[in-house]
Formats: sequence, structure tokens, C-alpha cells
Amino acid sequence: MGASSTEIDLSEIVDHTLKLVRGLTLPQALAQFAMLDRSPTPEVLREEALERANQNPLSRIFTIAIHDDEGTRVAKVPGMMGKPESDEDAIRHSIAQIETDRRTITVAGAIEPARRIIEAEYPLSVRDFEPVAKMSPFIPPGHAYIYALGFARLFGGDFISAVSILIPQLENSLRHVLRQAGDDPSPIKHDMTQESRTISMMLEKDRNSPENIFGAAIVYEMDNLFDFRGGPVLRHRVAHGLMRAGAFHSSDAIYACWFIFRLCCLPLFAHWDKVAEAYGSP
Repeated sequence: MGASSTEIDLSEIVDHTLKLVRGLTLPQALAQFAMLDRSPTPEVLREEALERANQNPLSRIFTIAIHDDEGTRVAKVPGMMGKPESDEDAIRHSIAQIETDRRTITVAGAIEPARRIIEAEYPLSVRDFEPVAKMSPFIPPGHAYIYALGFARLFGGDFISAVSILIPQLENSLRHVLRQAGDDPSPIKHDMTQESRTISMMLEKDRNSPENIFGAAIVYEMDNLFDFRGGPVLRHRVAHGLMRAGAFHSSDAIYACWFIFRLCCLPLFAHWDKVAEAYGSP
């Protein structure tokens, strides 16, 4: 069996992106950058997965094995054989592939062109991101400089540094947001000790809490991007040093850094005039 490829013309998407971010003040450009895409809902993704399965009947039959860079099998995708549990598993893995395709287009057509234009018009340093990082409720006290450093590396095209800095911060920021909402992510155990919940626990067992804050679409994308074993599972790969150099430049990794930047900006959008004031812009 051979491989097939499809060429996609992204020129219209790129042109639209450049019109959005070119010639703006820095705070305006950063806001536009954070709004380049939005998380699709689980319902829309499910419908697309079912439609793709109907268009490709063979996907309903064969079981597919997913391997990591070392050749280790990390997940198995069952065919759709009419059993609810196996069909749901197959749909979830199909959604993961759909999301990978979407992220590839978004990075190539929007995120990367916008990043290059903003960096060219405003050669950015760590201090240029400190107002956003210090004002964002998503970032715990004492972590603003870490995020600002990660964002500076992202815009500078140093993706190895950006991924290594930003992705490990995500889990602690989720705990911080939940704690601010009155949901303690470090419950007391029977022996009176406390253990912080991992991102897996927060996205599986306690999913209602983050969904009440971020919405189902963002939490679902967070799961698909960072934790689901059939996806890029970036949180696990970064935390355990499993990323090869090229993987830091992948669309999944670049999108993940942009996604974290968006999470930091989301609660600020309603008060972006105050962010602009912090930059000294009207």
C-alpha cells in the first residue's frame, strides 16, 4: 500500500491573516494573534469524523496501530464494527487525526505568517510580553516571567525553547484557575497528605470543573492536544524528554504554544483597553 498526499492552496488564508495583523499597534497585533483560531466543539468534530468514516469505508474495517518515534506502540485504533464502545474509540481517534490536519493548516496559513509579520514589525523581547503575563488570571503568581520568556521564544521562532518552557506550565495554571474558582485541585487524602491532580485527572475524572470555566470546546481541544494517547500527547512527551528536535518544529508543537498564549489572553479580551494602557498605547 502506498502513501497519498494532497496539495492545499493556503494563499487566501495567508493573505487574510496578513491583512489582520499588519500595521497595528503591538497590543492590537497580539490580540489579533490570539484570535487567529478557536476550538471546534466536540459535536462538530464528531460529525466530521462520522462523515470521514462514511467517505472511507475501509476505515470501518481495519485496526490501526499508532507508534511513537521509538517504534513503540502507544495506541490501537479499532475499526467501526457496530459495537458502541469500539465505535466511540474509533471516532475519538479519527477526531485526533482531523485535529492534526486542522492544526497543520492553521499553523501554515495563519499562526506562522502572523508571527513573522509581528516579529518583523516589532522585534520582541521578554519585556514585551510581561504586561499580558502579569495581568492574565490564567498565570499563577511568580510565573509571569516564565510565560513571558516562553512567548518571546515563540515569536522569535525558537520553538525548542518555547515548547520546553510553556507546555510544562499548563498543568499548574489549570490547577491555579480551578483553585481561584473554589475547586481545590489538591484534595486532602485519607492520610492527611495532599497531592496535586495531574492534567489527566483534571481532564478525565474532574472534567466538569474546567469545562465550567473554559467551555467544552477548549477543554476537549486541551485533552486532544496534550493528554489523549491517540493524539500528539505533548504534555507526556515534553515532560519525559521524548521529543526529538524536529518534533519541536511540528505544527502540533507550534499550535500548542499559540494555544497557551490564547488561554492567557482569553480572560483579558473584555478588558484589552487596560492591556493597551499597560503598553502605553491608546
